[in-house]
Amino acid sequence: MTPDELRQLKDFEANVRRLLMLHRQQQERIASLQQDCARLRAELGQLSQDLAQCQQENQRLRATKLFLAAEGDIGQAKQRIARLTREVNKCITLLATGEPTQ
Repeated sequence: MTPDELRQLKDFEANVRRLLMLHRQQQERIASLQQDCARLRAELGQLSQDLAQCQQENQRLRATKLFLAAEGDIGQAKQRIARLTREVNKCITLLATGEPTQ
């Protein structure tokens, strides 16, 4: 072989080594990205479960709030009815005793 051919062969070998090194680096990068992807998918699954639980909790709290609000309205209505009943009873008593009204 001529010196020029030897130089070309050495350059070719260097280029092949460089390409092999780049290929290995890319394989390592792909493996790393695949691990990241798997980790992120697992995290996404967990976050989706957390979101579903939060949505259920939110619905439960809204239902509880509605129930308590309705219960509060019922309590107020009962108090108003009791007050009106007392007033009616006073009126009946006044009418029965024949006392003048104010």
